[in-house]
Amino acid sequence: MTDREYLNQLKNIDRRIKDKLEEEQRWRDIATNTTSKLSDMKVQTSKDPDPMGTAITKAVQYQRESAELAVKMVELKNTITMQIDNIGDDKAYNILKMIFVQGKSYSQVSVELDRSYRHTIREINDAIKKFGDKYRETYKNATKLA
Repeated sequence: MTDREYLNQLKNIDRRIKDKLEEEQRWRDIATNTTSKLSDMKVQTSKDPDPMGTAITKAVQYQRESAELAVKMVELKNTITMQIDNIGDDKAYNILKMIFVQGKSYSQVSVELDRSYRHTIREINDAIKKFGDKYRETYKNATKLA
């Protein structure tokens, strides 16, 4: 994983957690709106014999997955944020915080730093390189989570 990919995970973590929770809620809604059929006749069909049970099972499954993913993502977010906090270079810290934590665009960073866009791009690349030089060994073989 590249330095930029690792840092970009911060931008996606909150969205991914929200998406998982929305999916869980959809299955919960399906489970509560599904009625089971009570019938004395035992007819074998290809339809799901217990749609409510299936919906409840899926809702519980998504709830567990969402909770597990949320914990992992919160831990990752905390780790990356702490790494940025401990970068040891004020300029790199400010730039990385603006881009990856606060979610500001390169143009917004350029305006805030009162620099040209091209100069801002160079500073962003330098900050990412400093971050990578300091922490790359901790995540270079990691799989992308967010």
